[in-house]
Amino acid sequence: MCGFNQSLGFLLFARMIQGIGASMTMATNTGIVTEVFPIHERGRALGAIGAFVSLGSIAGPGLGGVILAQFTWSYIFWINVPIGILTMVIAEKFLPKDITMSGHSIDKGGFVYFATTVISFFGGIFLGQEQGFLHPVPLVLFAVALLAFLRFLRVETKVRYPLISFQIFQNRMFSLSLFTALLIFS
Repeated sequence: MCGFNQSLGFLLFARMIQGIGASMTMATNTGIVTEVFPIHERGRALGAIGAFVSLGSIAGPGLGGVILAQFTWSYIFWINVPIGILTMVIAEKFLPKDITMSGHSIDKGGFVYFATTVISFFGGIFLGQEQGFLHPVPLVLFAVALLAFLRFLRVETKVRYPLISFQIFQNRMFSLSLFTALLIFS
């Protein structure tokens, strides 16, 4: 959709759809890898994901410049179509078909509070950059983000199958790797 040169509004809508898809992919790829690979191969598989994410971050701007030097800007988005098709064909061939679902219900309350936290927080950041961080709208968004986050923490400690199990953060290597990823992506 992003490659169609319709209007700025259409491009923004298409990028929003693209962002939702990318966030779903980034959020689930680790879970898929840990489900598909046996425990003795998981480190290598997770390392490969990290390497490809880093490679994309490094090569993407240069590749984008090469594409823009030869073609119009919409080709930056069209290059993803054959790559996406190739990825789906490879996944269909190599990923197992017999992964079973846990049968647990989704923590809808946790999801709503977490989504509200993220959307409000980043909305406050974006609007704060434009209007000033002391403007009422960003301040209200930050307050909503804080309240939603506190409510999220409370809900997650009470549900049987939480969206995030906080016991996992007791593993120091896991917590350190998350903190390192936060610094890298920031």
